[in-house]
Amino acid sequence: MTLVRTPYRQLLPYEIAMFAVALVFLGVWGTLWLRARRLRARSAAESSGKPGSTSKAAPSSPKPVLAAVAAVVAIMAVLLGLVFDNNWHIRMYSHSDVRTVRLGAVTSSFASVIVRDPTAKSITVTLTAPDTKKIDVTVPVSLDNDFVGIARFTGLSGGAEHAVQVKNDRGEDVKPANGQELKIKTLPIKNPDSFKVAFGSCNLPFPWRHGMSGFKNVLDMKPDLFLHLGDFIYADVPFQVGDSTENFRRLYRRNLNDAYYMELAQSVPSLHMFDDHEIFDNWVAGAPPVPYAPTALAVYREHVHNAMPHEADPGKPNPTWFYNVTVGSDLATIFMSNTRAFRKPASTPAASSKDLESADATFLGADQLAAVDAWLQDAQTRKVTWKVFVSSVPFSPNYVDADTWYGARRERAAILKRADELGVHNLIVLSGDRHEVGVFEIPRKLEGARSVEFSVSPLHAFYDDLPSIKEEIEPILFKDAGARSYAGAIEISEQEVKFAVRRMGEPLYDLTVKRTK
Repeated sequence: MTLVRTPYRQLLPYEIAMFAVALVFLGVWGTLWLRARRLRARSAAESSGKPGSTSKAAPSSPKPVLAAVAAVVAIMAVLLGLVFDNNWHIRMYSHSDVRTVRLGAVTSSFASVIVRDPTAKSITVTLTAPDTKKIDVTVPVSLDNDFVGIARFTGLSGGAEHAVQVKNDRGEDVKPANGQELKIKTLPIKNPDSFKVAFGSCNLPFPWRHGMSGFKNVLDMKPDLFLHLGDFIYADVPFQVGDSTENFRRLYRRNLNDAYYMELAQSVPSLHMFDDHEIFDNWVAGAPPVPYAPTALAVYREHVHNAMPHEADPGKPNPTWFYNVTVGSDLATIFMSNTRAFRKPASTPAASSKDLESADATFLGADQLAAVDAWLQDAQTRKVTWKVFVSSVPFSPNYVDADTWYGARRERAAILKRADELGVHNLIVLSGDRHEVGVFEIPRKLEGARSVEFSVSPLHAFYDDLPSIKEEIEPILFKDAGARSYAGAIEISEQEVKFAVRRMGEPLYDLTVKRTK
């Protein structure tokens, strides 16, 4: 099933409700009109029965019928307008005047701040450290970069909270709409008692104008860090926006105009990866080539990726799409992978051909696979307790779908084998994309090792749009689907990881994974 059709299907209840209102209105109006007609007829009959009466029954007027029809037509026109607005709003609203400031990414020594100001020529961001030391970074903004400026700060102190002040070239303060003071805290260099990481993927203002309240569900979990696992925009829903830079930019600006998203983005730093819908459904690099993919990825870099910690040179033509960060001295390390930019699909991607897979099928590519190996080795050398591997799509083979890691089972097995060879315990996997929740046990051959995958999506979008789990190839601990919003979080401490997921803002499921070594 293509994602493009799903929002129309899930809008159907709204359309049926509006149509029902129109029918009820027509029924009530018709009943009243018929009753009035009978009363007039009865009155005329009684009058004609009186001695000397010569009056005749007055012909019924067509006006009530025409009025009822006009009312129904008006209601249906309103319905058509609402559907048109929902499905074509990105063509009608540019959000070009949106002016915002939000927190970018953090490590123990790095932080970034993302500003958009269409009235400015440059932006100056000032960080004030706890010791009152100030650091200024000035960046140009113009139509060439959609008036988005990303200030990158290096050499910061770990675990320190910095006050953020933003001014444009005219000396005007650029602040959040609610007037809150911005602060950004770098990752700790000493192990904290606990550290909470919220995560999820897939956000779309659906139905349009309702706001993406799923981001409020994330904020309510009070995370220290937020991981966005891709599909930050839907460039193909309800139709492909085209190949123009402006059309892709509109989708990012629409997010900046969402109060729920901005409240989270102005309160919690985030790490991002992209998935397919930033370009189009099930996109992978080079298979087949898509002429507008470079445009889509350039806009993604402009609004999101250039704020990530590893992009020392955001202007370079070939960005590094994967990276990792460490929490504490040795509490946890997080690898943010990319399963789209280097993927070479299996030659038989159909789910029905489940016993066939190309020998050279890969999701990561050679360089990223080597980086994962180096990450695992480094974690073992530094004796890091928790290893968190983050994938935009489910790591579990249970979906029997080539768009999940089922499509690169050999590469998946090679990663787990290498983890076993290195003696890696306490490996956790986070994923999204499927518009449902799945918690899976990952079988390990290393004695005593336990690995679990937590797959959570959508943050805020349509639901149940993809085929669900087909086989229990590996143990399923929990599964849920059918809601418009799910938000996940893991709270990491020395001895355990506590996973929790919320469905439409309400607690749904939790699981504690104990440290095994």
